[in-house]
Amino acid sequence: MQISYKIAQARPTIETANSEYEMTDTDFIVESPCVDNCRLNEQGICLGCFLSREEIDGWNRASNQDRMVMLRNASQRQQTQPETTR
Repeated sequence: MQISYKIAQARPTIETANSEYEMTDTDFIVESPCVDNCRLNEQGICLGCFLSREEIDGWNRASNQDRMVMLRNASQRQQTQPETTR
C-alpha cells in the first residue's frame, strides 16, 4: 500500500486560474494521510499512515510545508518497513 495524500485547493479564483500564480501556504490544505488503522510500533511510528507520534500530535498545528515534509518522511518510513508490518 502506497501512502497517498490529498491537497485540497482553497479559494480558487479567476485570477489564479488565468495567470501564473505562485501558491502560498494558505492557498491549499494538505490533508491527513490517516487511514483509520492507528497502531504504533515500538519506535512510535503508526503502521497505518507511517507518521511518527510527534508528527501525529503536531499535524493540526503544522503548516502545509511542514505537513509535506511529514508526508515525505512517512513515505520513506513506509518503504523501509518489512512487508509483514504493512
